[in-house]
Amino acid sequence: MTAPQTTRKQSPIAQAWLIMYNVAMTAGWLVIGLGIVNHFYKHRTHKGLYRQVEKQLLFFQTAAIFEIIHAATGIVRSNVMLTTMQVFSRVGIVWGVIQPVAQVHNTEGIPMLMVAWTITEIIRYLYYTFMLLGTTPYIVVWLRYSLFTVLYPLGVSGELLSIYNSLKPVRDSQMYSLFLPNQLNFSIDYHIVLIGTIPFYFIFFPQLYFHMFAQRKKLWDLDLRLLPRKQTDSSILDYLIHVVQPIRNNCMQCEKMKQCCVYGFYSSIVFLRKKMKYDILD
Repeated sequence: MTAPQTTRKQSPIAQAWLIMYNVAMTAGWLVIGLGIVNHFYKHRTHKGLYRQVEKQLLFFQTAAIFEIIHAATGIVRSNVMLTTMQVFSRVGIVWGVIQPVAQVHNTEGIPMLMVAWTITEIIRYLYYTFMLLGTTPYIVVWLRYSLFTVLYPLGVSGELLSIYNSLKPVRDSQMYSLFLPNQLNFSIDYHIVLIGTIPFYFIFFPQLYFHMFAQRKKLWDLDLRLLPRKQTDSSILDYLIHVVQPIRNNCMQCEKMKQCCVYGFYSSIVFLRKKMKYDILD
């Protein structure tokens, strides 16, 4: 849930690096997403989900540290402190809670945070990629500034559940803890550290969440024609309408028409096409 960032005028090398980075991160999270879908399709349960995508999740979530470097070096216009806190909150959850505490792997918080993270990151990195290329499809913009309303609370709820489910195992095993007396004359109780992180969610999450709403309102108030967007969006939707419409016409004769996925898909396409035609966003 990294804060929105914009790119400033960059050197060709910096821009090429950012494009490669965002494309790679998009692809990586797509792989994670496919792994999640494949797991639920085969097993119909969230148990074992973490092991299914463990290596990919560890790698690509850790790779988000580059975003701190981008902000610190000025390659992107983003608050360094806010970016650092957001990146390390995720990295901390992965390496400090989920990975070392096996008892957390099959709990309910894992599918919640993984689904939320995956969809959010695919859309976010895709959005940044298109911004760097100078053309941002309407659908990507809409998804970026609409789905967060559900995905952010879902992800945070999953993170808090994971922390909560780790507390007893961490306390019992005294993981990452050091007690007096010892040669360093220093003590730390990791169980208490985890408990201490929970209030920070309630302090900082509302700030980020409502900041995204402010960004959304600011964007919605703009004339969308100012966005670097090509006409490919509408042409793609027109083609989909052309392909799906005959199938939808057959669905009209079905008693379960409104429960039909084809009918719903067609209605969604027409809705988006009308929005694009008049450049209107609710």
